[in-house]
Amino acid sequence: MRVLIVAEHASAQFGGEAFLPLNYFRLLRERQIDAWLVVHQRTQAELKSLFPDDSDRIQFVEDTWLHRVLWNVGKIFPQRLAVMTTGLISHLYTQIIQRNIVRQIVQSNNIDVVHEPIPVSPKFPSLMFDVEAPVVIGPMNGDMSYPPGFAARQNWFVDLVLSVGRNLSEFGNRLMPGKLKAKVLLVANERTKQALPQGSQGTVLKLVENGVDLSVWQRNRQAQSPAVNQAQTRFVFIGRLVDWKAVDLLLEAFSAVAAKSNVCLEIIGDGELRQQLEALTALLGLSEQVTISGWHSQEQ
Repeated sequence: MRVLIVAEHASAQFGGEAFLPLNYFRLLRERQIDAWLVVHQRTQAELKSLFPDDSDRIQFVEDTWLHRVLWNVGKIFPQRLAVMTTGLISHLYTQIIQRNIVRQIVQSNNIDVVHEPIPVSPKFPSLMFDVEAPVVIGPMNGDMSYPPGFAARQNWFVDLVLSVGRNLSEFGNRLMPGKLKAKVLLVANERTKQALPQGSQGTVLKLVENGVDLSVWQRNRQAQSPAVNQAQTRFVFIGRLVDWKAVDLLLEAFSAVAAKSNVCLEIIGDGELRQQLEALTALLGLSEQVTISGWHSQEQ
């Protein structure tokens, strides 16, 4: 099997979605499977550091002036709005360039499967069609809305733009029919399956993509520090410290628990809200029970 993975980014530093193509490429190469990777140049230094023996299997889309303009304009908008506007334009522009690269690699290396793991949104259009190899897209997991109890956190203008975008997605997917022509569409659940563009020709398979790799995550009780309080219940949050993760609500809820129980919480992550969350931790009187650690201070 010869697999070509194509994605906007492959990175351990760019958030959850970007880690998927990185991990797929890593696992395939560890299993001696012929794999190639086509991504944007933004992660070039990281990928060459992680895969020094496979650098010839990774091709990068050059970071152009248009990419930089769209990135800078997108920083003005709320994150969810930027993803659906400047982010979408930048992604499709990248895919136009990637499509030519993918076709060249397919022809020169007899690729069996082209895999597009991100974006995970079922409604984002794709330009990975007619690349002379079967295309697999996913696993996708999306079409989610805020629960009613989170209405106060919503921005009406952002919601309006997202609603318009979702309604226009059918037209976009016919104009750029990658999902319609894909051989296989992987979805995480029924909600995502129902959100796929109408008229998809490929096989739709459910794949629960969230899990724990027990070869990586194992609890070594013998190596546990003697200083650890065995009677204490320990909680861990891992993720980016951005508004839609609602870590502030976690701290408020944890405050009520900490007042009645012997518990501690470790927050592993970084992001634009880190200082605000550290201040909230102190304000709630949780400095002894809560620690906030950046990515780079942690061993895997």
